[in-house]
Amino acid sequence: MKVVVIGGGIAGCAVAYYLAKGGAEVTLLERGRIGEEATGASAGMLAPIAEAKQPGPFLDAVVAGLRMYESAVNEIEDVSGVSTGYNRRSILRIAFTEEDEAKFHNALPMYELAKLPYSRLTAEEARKEEPALGGEVLSAILSPMEGQVVPRQLVQAYRYGAVRCGALIREGTEAHDIVTDGANGVTVHLAGETVPAEAVVIAAGAWSARFRKFMPELPRVFPVRGQIVALKGLPTFVRHVLYSYTGYAVPWPDGTLLLGSTQDEVGYDSRTSVEGITTVIRGGLRMVPAVAQAEVSAVWAGLRPGSSDVMPLMGRAPGQDTVWLATGHFRNGILLGPYTAELLARSMLSGSVAPELTAFSPNR
Repeated sequence: MKVVVIGGGIAGCAVAYYLAKGGAEVTLLERGRIGEEATGASAGMLAPIAEAKQPGPFLDAVVAGLRMYESAVNEIEDVSGVSTGYNRRSILRIAFTEEDEAKFHNALPMYELAKLPYSRLTAEEARKEEPALGGEVLSAILSPMEGQVVPRQLVQAYRYGAVRCGALIREGTEAHDIVTDGANGVTVHLAGETVPAEAVVIAAGAWSARFRKFMPELPRVFPVRGQIVALKGLPTFVRHVLYSYTGYAVPWPDGTLLLGSTQDEVGYDSRTSVEGITTVIRGGLRMVPAVAQAEVSAVWAGLRPGSSDVMPLMGRAPGQDTVWLATGHFRNGILLGPYTAELLARSMLSGSVAPELTAFSPNR
């Protein structure tokens, strides 16, 4: 099976890997550099209960994605020789107000349904567990199975894993058009070149939307900007990934502490803003007062691919036999990327859509 994958973020690189591993002849096209958009801008928090607010297919998927992570990263690190920075560091969810504690109460059934262990902590217990916390904390939930990964390393691991399995990666190569011929195949048009294939996967993140001009029936995908602040030289060590309803803090292996994030619908504007960065820093200060003494080493923004119902778009494109979608992951591309990519690749290679993808069908 000859497949063209359009997009070099975690969705595209993971799909390319699992397809190539399964015997497909894969060419991945990335208009810029691998992992330079939403994937590279991500903090790498693996926190399904922070995202799933009610029972259903989305909760099932994010929990399955988390449970797959350790085996998935062990496999891709072994194949690629690239460390992903995966760490089951545990997540500490922080409540600052009674309203936050009410939200905690609503989140507890999700932990129970997901069969994920957790502990309720008083303010004193929370500060003992995480001495970096400030005095405003009322209570917390400690979730030992949730954790983190370094997205820029993860995407490179899948990139080189795909190459080791025979995939061709072409950076700086933009797909300008997709022409389908029913069930007979598809042709991807580049600048002065065409690439024929039996199938194409659109995994271009927020830029997947540009293919609607060729296929108007494609579901809407739109950019949602997230801004992040990277800190160095924090005078205290942060042990856990910290999550609150006003932001999060993710300690990376190199000593960097990432603070995030905003949700700005501003079109394809990936610039940072004073308002956004100020909001992120305030959230960080509330969790970890020592942030005030840290050095701001970088600020950046990424454009997440949003969908109309905040769920991924995974499966055959509406009205198409040879065009597949792997996009719309919004804030969950790093958590869901390997899991949904493996399911999509399996579906394409077998010709039968995996039942786990039914709820995320672009035809829903």
